[in-house]
Amino acid sequence: MKRRVIALAAVLLALGLIAAHLHMPSAPRTWRVAPRARARQDERMSIVMPQGPVDVNTASLEELDTLPGIGPALAQRIIEERTQNGPFHYPQDLLCVYGIGQKTLNRLLRQICIP
Repeated sequence: MKRRVIALAAVLLALGLIAAHLHMPSAPRTWRVAPRARARQDERMSIVMPQGPVDVNTASLEELDTLPGIGPALAQRIIEERTQNGPFHYPQDLLCVYGIGQKTLNRLLRQICIP
C-alpha cells in the first residue's frame, strides 16, 4: 500500500511538472520568415513576372531611386538585401525588404523586371 502511494505521488508530481512547463510563456519571437526563405518545392504558383525596364538584381542605387515610392534609403536596403541573401527570384521577394509593403510592391510591378 505504501509503495502505491509513493508511486502515485511520483506520477502526480511528474504530471504537475509537465503541466507547469507547458504553461510557461515562451520567449517572444522577433524574427519573421521572408517570402524568399520559404520552401518553394512542390509549390504551384501563378505569378506573372514583371517585364519593366529596371532589373532589381543589377540596378544601381541611382536606378532604384527612380522607381515610384523608392528613395535613396529604401534603394540602399534593396541593394543590401540582394547582397546578403542573393538575387530576387519573385516579385514577392521584395516584401522582405524593410519598408516595402504590398502597396509599394504593386506600384513597382510595372517598373521592374526580375530575369
